[in-house]
Amino acid sequence: MLNTLNQPQSSALSDKLLHFTKDFETYIQDLKNILQKPKSWDISFVDFDETLYSRIPQFKKDKRFVECRWQAWIDLVYKEIWRDIFLKDYYNPDWVVKDVLSRTDVILTAGIDDLQRWKLEHSGIDKEALVVAEHKQKPKAVLKYVLKSLKSIPENITFIDDKAFDLSEEFRLLSDILQTKIILENIYLDSEKPTEVDHIDKKIFEKWKELVLS
Repeated sequence: MLNTLNQPQSSALSDKLLHFTKDFETYIQDLKNILQKPKSWDISFVDFDETLYSRIPQFKKDKRFVECRWQAWIDLVYKEIWRDIFLKDYYNPDWVVKDVLSRTDVILTAGIDDLQRWKLEHSGIDKEALVVAEHKQKPKAVLKYVLKSLKSIPENITFIDDKAFDLSEEFRLLSDILQTKIILENIYLDSEKPTEVDHIDKKIFEKWKELVLS
């Protein structure tokens, strides 16, 4: 139990949490408390763009979506196409990847907060959603959600994302901090049938170690 940790062990825990947040002290007591509890139900965190919803139709219809990045993309949506037209033309419940939606507990997406939530609304997705500014902030969002919202550690945490493996080391460390199993699913949607999954690659981390998949 963490309430019996000696000083060197506590320091090691602080070092691990520091990788995710400078405010690690606010997380330590929460972590000590929930590690003493039995593990709870499984939970999945699922990305939106290119995971629950393919952008390939956008790319095929308007090449500007391929060419524009960051601020240029924002200007395209808000100033040239206009946000409401963009949402109406490109987001529809019929285009959601239903197989992935059925496995989704919490949406975890990166981008402009209000725009991501409008995309979800126009896509008919009624799920709890966490929006972060950048992809790299997703592991911290999972840690914060588990400690501050769930207040218990799931038996298994699944993270489904088209760039899941980019965060492998962060989730490996998170599996060690939470002393649980984290499953990364790097998803690839079908380029010809964008509402279907082409294939999924997996990595599984449990208490830091990567498990070998048969």
